[in-house]
Amino acid sequence: CSTCMCYGDPDCVAFNGKRDEWILCDGRRLDTCQQSEHRCKLTTDHQNNRCKWIKDDPLKWTSWEESGSPCQPDFEQSGYAAMNMYTTGDFS
Repeated sequence: CSTCMCYGDPDCVAFNGKRDEWILCDGRRLDTCQQSEHRCKLTTDHQNNRCKWIKDDPLKWTSWEESGSPCQPDFEQSGYAAMNMYTTGDFS
């Protein structure tokens, strides 16, 4: 899926110049880049717990615009992921 993923910052390059990715619960099929419940359930999150397919739950997923990806971490089990985007001296 090299044409449907972005690396690092919004310009697709990590701040240190390294190309890298940080995608939590990516449920896209490798051959079509389309979301798949089966693929989602094979994926693990930032705490190595199984991802959840929430598209079938109207209380948790309404649309891409409002709810994001239908394949998401189980935040109740794993907590929310955090990434330190910048560090200098005693500031981060």
